[in-house]
Amino acid sequence: PAASNNVLVWNLVDEQWYRPSITAIAGSTIPLPQKFAPCVEFPTGKMFVLIANTTDQTKNAAVLDVTQWSWQEITTSSTPSDFRIGVTLTAANDSIYRYAGRALDVQGNQAQTTNNLLDPNTLLWTPRASGPSLAYHTACYLSKFDVIAVFGGQNSDFQVQDVFVTYSISQDVWHQLDQPMSNKP
Repeated sequence: PAASNNVLVWNLVDEQWYRPSITAIAGSTIPLPQKFAPCVEFPTGKMFVLIANTTDQTKNAAVLDVTQWSWQEITTSSTPSDFRIGVTLTAANDSIYRYAGRALDVQGNQAQTTNNLLDPNTLLWTPRASGPSLAYHTACYLSKFDVIAVFGGQNSDFQVQDVFVTYSISQDVWHQLDQPMSNKP
């Protein structure tokens, strides 16, 4: 599919899609068309979006205010090392975690291992423990265990992976399932 800067919203009450009219606040612009742009809800109720397709690397993120349908460009501090596609963002404990993905660079777009924490108040990125090399995976926060569960995706050779790993937030360590997963019930 082609890149786009359209925002589509699913209305849970009406059970239908709609496209709100979105503007940019003063001093900001609507982001360039994106593809597979990861987003996550900020603790403030706004949507945080990582921007990979940009001509200005200092404009590496945007916030969508869903009450006023307006974009605001933001610049995070200590920017993670590169722009990526196929990355996950996960909200946990009032922070946002960016994990793995494929680097958008001339190095061959290898699947990455890095894990970074973003403090939404200071917009400061902090490196955390690296995990397995993945892209286009899925991640979710399991609050009962204070872990981020990561599963699926593809490796640097574009092969589909059946990995299931967890990242312990409090211990800053990764744990991998001992046995390969199978299709058996």
